[in-house]
Formats: sequence, structure tokens, C-alpha cells
Amino acid sequence: MRDIQHLLSLQNGANFSVPGAGKTTVSLALHILARKPGQHILVVGPKTAFPAWREVVEECIADDAPGDNAEKFTVLSGSSEAIQRALSSGATRFVINYDLMIQIPEIITSYLSRQPVHLLLDEAHRMKAGFRSQRGAFLLNVAPLPIRRDILTGTPMPQHPSDIQSQLDFLWPGAGLGFQIGQGLPRVRSWDNFTSGLPNKSWAFRSPIEVSSIFPWRKDRWFSTASSETRHCANSARFEPNPA
Repeated sequence: MRDIQHLLSLQNGANFSVPGAGKTTVSLALHILARKPGQHILVVGPKTAFPAWREVVEECIADDAPGDNAEKFTVLSGSSEAIQRALSSGATRFVINYDLMIQIPEIITSYLSRQPVHLLLDEAHRMKAGFRSQRGAFLLNVAPLPIRRDILTGTPMPQHPSDIQSQLDFLWPGAGLGFQIGQGLPRVRSWDNFTSGLPNKSWAFRSPIEVSSIFPWRKDRWFSTASSETRHCANSARFEPNPA
């Protein structure tokens, strides 16, 4: 409930909880609670994540749930024509893999342009290369189109702290979060000094400066110096630039 309440307070969100912590369930609940009439959800993820998205509806939503809350996810596959038919079929929940997404950029772009869509990236670190990869470049280019964006990954920085840059630029296009992290400024002198200013260690970042101040640290350094409570919060970090 804590995670859902916090994500509902954000326009876009990131869930970095460890694998198996229930990110899929939280994300479905978030979509149901935040959804506006006519809104769709498109999940982009690896094929290995598809079973979780198919099963989460059966496990968490009763068949007689009101409205279309019990709708199962439609896996987008096959030809371009088949995918276009699926997107226009009246269904509202879709999942597609990263490789197929970049093979049909015009279809996905058109869909995001004409339809209010909640776009969610599962295993979002797969776009860490940003404009240096096809999937990263496509997602960064279409980022302004969805009405809500969320990213899920248990390994947001699998190789280097800079791996987070493109993911934050996807969440907040034009905010310059990735650039600030790339510049490595501002730095903090100690983990305790940084976390002492956070209310209840909530990790509800509210400005690009607050977000960028943490990531110049090497991942192994700031995880090894953090308390168990703080490490849990780090795994569940949410980001939101200052709306002002």
C-alpha cells in the first residue's frame, strides 16, 4: 500500500524494488487506480516477463470485477497488420517485447499519438544505452506522447551509475536529469549527510538537483555504507522533478 500511495502522488514513477518484490502487482494496481476513462496501458518488456503480466490479472482481479478491470493483457505479436488490428480491437491492455517494438516504430508512435496510454517499461535498464541503441533512441523520442510513464527494474544501474541517465530522461523528457547525472554534480560528502535531509527516508525526490546528487556515487559504495532500511528505500526509489 505504501508503494501504491506514493506512486499515485507522482505524475510518473520508478520502482526499483528487488526482483520478486511485487513490482508487477503494484504496477497493475497503480494503473487501475490512476486510470482515466478510455486510457490504455502498454507494457514493454522482455518475453520472459510476459507470463507475469498474463498471470497477475488472474491472481489479483476477480472475474466479476466491475468495469473492465478483469481484462487480461493482449500480447502483441505477428505481422504489422495483426498488431494494428489488436490495438484497434477495443482491448486496453497490451504487452510487447523490446525487439518487436523497434521493428514497428510507426505503428507504436501512431498508437501513442492518438490514444491516451500509460506506457510502462519492464526491465527498464534494457534502454540504458539511450540514443546509442535503437530501443533507447525510440523510447526517448516517443517519451512525450504517453499520458503517464513508469519504469520497473531491480537493477537500474547494472554496470555503471550512468546507466540510470536514459531511464530518467524517459520518465521526465526535457528535465535534464540525465545530463546532470552525467556531469556528476552536485556531489554529496557522505551517505548519512544526504539521507539525513530526507523525511523518513521516503526517497520522494522533488527536484533534478536532489536526484542527481545521489548517483555520482559508485553503486557498491553507497549500498555498502547504507543501513538496511536505507538500502530498501534505495531499491524502491521514486523520482519526480519539481513541477515549478
